[in-house]
Amino acid sequence: MSNSFSAVLTLGRDAEVKQLSSGTSVLSFSGACNTGYGDKKRTLWVRVSALGKIAEGTLVNFLVKGQTVFCSGELSQSEYAGNDGLQKTSLEMISNTIELVGKKLDAMDSSPAPTVQKAQAMRNNAPTQSAYDKLYGGKPSKSVGNTSFDDFDDSVPF
Repeated sequence: MSNSFSAVLTLGRDAEVKQLSSGTSVLSFSGACNTGYGDKKRTLWVRVSALGKIAEGTLVNFLVKGQTVFCSGELSQSEYAGNDGLQKTSLEMISNTIELVGKKLDAMDSSPAPTVQKAQAMRNNAPTQSAYDKLYGGKPSKSVGNTSFDDFDDSVPF
C-alpha cells in the first residue's frame, strides 16, 4: 500500500549525503512545518530522505539550514521511547520530489540579510573571462545580431 504526502518545509539543519554499502547515495535532512494558528500553533518535524539521482546531484549545496523546500513522497510514522520514558512519534519521508521555494540560501549566505563581507566574497568569486570562454566557447559579443544598442532610433513613442 502506498501513500503520498506533500509539504513545504523549512530546513532545521544542513542536508548531508551518505553512501550506502551498495553504492546508492542517500540525501537526508530535517524539516519543520508549522500547523494551526494562534495558541494552537505547533511545529511538525519530518526527517526527509531521498535516494538515487536526487541525492547525487548538486541539490545538496542549496539545502542549508533555513532554506524553504517543497517535498513530496511517501510518509511513515514510527514510535519510540524517549529519554524521559514517554512514547514519542517520529515522521519520516522518502521523498521523490524536492524543489527549492522562496529565496535561495547557500552555504555562503545562510542569513537573509546581506552583509558587506558576503558581497565582497561574492565579487571575488565572480567568474572570469576565461571561465566564460570555457562555458560558452568564446567571448561575449557587444551586439545582438548585426545591430548594436547604439544603432537603435532614439525617437521611441513612449
